Amino acid sequence: MVHHLAALLSEQAALDAAERKQAVSSYALQPGMILARDLHSTNGILLLSKGHRLDPLLISKLVGMESQLADEILIIDESV
Repeated sequence: MVHHLAALLSEQAALDAAERKQAVSSYALQPGMILARDLHSTNGILLLSKGHRLDPLLISKLVGMESQLADEILIIDESV
């Protein structure tokens, strides 16, 4: 019974985390947003790691190079 309850809680936590992720364009980024996954260039170079908190300078750079990003920008929506 306890094992079953723990499995259900773990599954719910995974669903909650997935619901908090949101794909956005670089123009919709705001300072303080947190990346929900690693961000790579089209040639495979890691640009920013998952969990990185965005600041105005990084956002400006991402806007300028959006066409060179291999991944969509996925952020954690902290308002949920």
